[in-house]
Amino acid sequence: MQKRCDPLHEPNLSAPGSHTIYAKIPPNLHEHPCECPRWTMPISRLLTEVIGLDSSEADGLPQKICVVCISYLKHAYTFRRQAIDNVAALLAARYLVTRRAVPFQKNLDKQQLMQTVVADDYGGTYAEDSEPGWRTKRCCFPKD
Repeated sequence: MQKRCDPLHEPNLSAPGSHTIYAKIPPNLHEHPCECPRWTMPISRLLTEVIGLDSSEADGLPQKICVVCISYLKHAYTFRRQAIDNVAALLAARYLVTRRAVPFQKNLDKQQLMQTVVADDYGGTYAEDSEPGWRTKRCCFPKD
């Protein structure tokens, strides 16, 4: 007798797992055929991405998953990826908005310009290299 993919399911709501977790999601389980290229990872990899635990054939855990759980897994994976992408975009936007421009000080000599330091909101500092016409910055991480 096969183990259910989720022991919390009511017996009448989910059939025993019928798909191995080491294969890709079967094409007939996608809402539209155009989704197939997006879901190329094995189900076990999707589970690892969502729950953070690796699975193996010798770990004693169920090796099969039902159709309902595959659907839940797809939604969870999509939500996680969207959340990660949104956080990255928001942090990038915040950085672009909050970084401070350093006015070019024409009358300082090269040594003084090399010592011009600007602190950002995240604790890092940027030493400004200034040759005439060049305004590049190199990151100098904060000292602990």
